[in-house]
Amino acid sequence: MIVAWVLFAPAQVGGAASYVIINGNSMEPVYFRDDLVILRTAQTYQIGDIVTYQHPTIGQIIHRIIDKQGDHFIFKGDNNGFIDSYQPVQSELIGRAWIHLSGAGTMVKQIRQPWVVALLAGLISLVVVAPSAGKLASTKKAQRRKKGQHQQAHQSVSPALVKSEDVMLVLVVVIGLALVLGIFSFTRPVTKSITESVAYSHEGRFSYTAPAPPGLYSNDTVQAGEPIFRKLISQVDFTFAYRLAADKAENMTGSGQMQALVSANNGWQWTFDLQPEMAFSGNQVDLRGVLNLSEIQTMVESIQQQTGVRFQSYTLTIIPTVNVAGRVDGEPLDDQFAPQLVFLLDDLQMQLAERPSANGADPLSFSQSGALPRTLMASNSLSLLGISLAVTTARTLAIAGLIIGVAGLAIAALFFMMTGSQDESTRIQARYGPLMVGVQRSTLDEEKRVAAVASIDDLVKVAERSGSMILHEANGPLHTYYVQMDQVVYRYQSRDRDRDRDGDRELVELRREREDNAS
Repeated sequence: MIVAWVLFAPAQVGGAASYVIINGNSMEPVYFRDDLVILRTAQTYQIGDIVTYQHPTIGQIIHRIIDKQGDHFIFKGDNNGFIDSYQPVQSELIGRAWIHLSGAGTMVKQIRQPWVVALLAGLISLVVVAPSAGKLASTKKAQRRKKGQHQQAHQSVSPALVKSEDVMLVLVVVIGLALVLGIFSFTRPVTKSITESVAYSHEGRFSYTAPAPPGLYSNDTVQAGEPIFRKLISQVDFTFAYRLAADKAENMTGSGQMQALVSANNGWQWTFDLQPEMAFSGNQVDLRGVLNLSEIQTMVESIQQQTGVRFQSYTLTIIPTVNVAGRVDGEPLDDQFAPQLVFLLDDLQMQLAERPSANGADPLSFSQSGALPRTLMASNSLSLLGISLAVTTARTLAIAGLIIGVAGLAIAALFFMMTGSQDESTRIQARYGPLMVGVQRSTLDEEKRVAAVASIDDLVKVAERSGSMILHEANGPLHTYYVQMDQVVYRYQSRDRDRDRDGDRELVELRREREDNAS
């Protein structure tokens, strides 16, 4: 607790810490608006330190020291394009930046609002006063039931009569909770990295067409998916329509080409271009090419003559290749998409290797999904007793609780020091005045049995139990306090020291006067 006071006590009450809330953008990106910065006074300040100084007209300014000329410091905001016109001396420097709590100034502003202060005061009153008030109310009800008759209502314990021990206990509990919360929050980073995926998809569809003799097909042209009869058709037009499907695709560029690959089952293959490489911009492109079946037949026959190897069929693969680059939702993308459309090729026909399936899948359509990893910095949190708090919020609460608790203890200690030198009757009046009624020449101690109690606190307990007021009789320096319960009078007596000394002086002076008169 002492260490906490030394570290965080405000300068206004003799401490070395000061608290400032950022109200501008001159120190971005180090500090942002509504950040809370805790300062510490220093013996010396160096170039590069972030320091708060007192401007004679503007007020407090937190900027960085960039130079020193004689006794004057030169300041500049990190986000400013100019140097501060005012050059303070060291006596005008409030403190150097020590702890930075991002966004905590917002919570401090909320705590300063009157309704929040009232709420905190009410909670403390409930915690401290409610048990005593409930106990007193229960005692009254029990006595009424016991006596079986209506009794006169008495004044209950005033909320102001909170025992000092209870106040100290609450403050110690607040400090303890703040320390625990501070340990948990300051041992964890304020932010944590999380990885999310930015999804995108390559989509493409093949189509082909060729002129045909009338009556051979449903239309006068071959449609995509239908076989090609080689004796009647020698050229086929191919198109591949590509599209990048993604949210927030920006600055997209790329290149594309389309090739044909003829291969045999022994591993032999021959590749040629249908669409030479071309550049494009945007997220879509159409690749087009013409396949000449007569040229393919001529090449195959030449290979067969040279090698003496003859195959009954070949495989023809149409391969578009699309390279695309750009940004998807702010993340860089550089990817390739190269689907393959396969045909079976023999001397009589060219047909798709994969026929349309019963489930409606289109053998001419292709897609390929992808994801870009993105690392984000998110607010870190901690969980205590099932309650989840952001680390920044937990740190703010810990510091606020520590400051409130330590300041409360300091105020309480100061109060006790001020009241410790007073007479006991004065302290009793200040503490229990609302429970007392002044009387003169009481005869209670003569009429009933009297029980002396050891302290005023014991007498207050009797008053709480009986639901009675405390009778106070002052007779010079002697103060007598009574509480009547049943047939017994409980009494406590206190004597003022100063009044005793004054009385002794008056007695000595009276004796001197009598001696002078006698002589």
